[in-house]
Amino acid sequence: MSDKMGLSLFEQINFCERFSELPNAFQTENRLENFDQKIVERLMTEISPCFYYDKKERCFCEDVEFANGTVYFRLSLKHAITECMIGASIRSTGEHFGGPLTRVARKIYESKGIDYVKLKHPRFSSYDELRIIVSRLYNIFEDFSKAVIEAYEG
Repeated sequence: MSDKMGLSLFEQINFCERFSELPNAFQTENRLENFDQKIVERLMTEISPCFYYDKKERCFCEDVEFANGTVYFRLSLKHAITECMIGASIRSTGEHFGGPLTRVARKIYESKGIDYVKLKHPRFSSYDELRIIVSRLYNIFEDFSKAVIEAYEG
């Protein structure tokens, strides 16, 4: 399976439609840049108890290990902009696919010959907005994880 397979797994979960809703709904100019890290850590743990903060990379992470690889989620909140990466690494084939979600969306649109309108990263002005954004991104991650595991373990 190839990068094309990775894109098809994103397409299988209606990624472009789901992801493009977020930057369209959350583009505030009044960003919550001075957020409290402890409050954010609590919020993230409410969404998934498996989230951990990687101080070196300055992002929240989750890794789902399965028999044939790993599916990963990375989320940076620098300047109250939610930059998210979702991807997978497959042991048996050595494949790696996914990446920054704005790039994944662009690749999918280009592969279909559709004009791509550059998507911005969602921005948040409150903890409530952050909770909504992260919950939706995490739902995408959960569905992507299931699709990858089914494709590579089936």
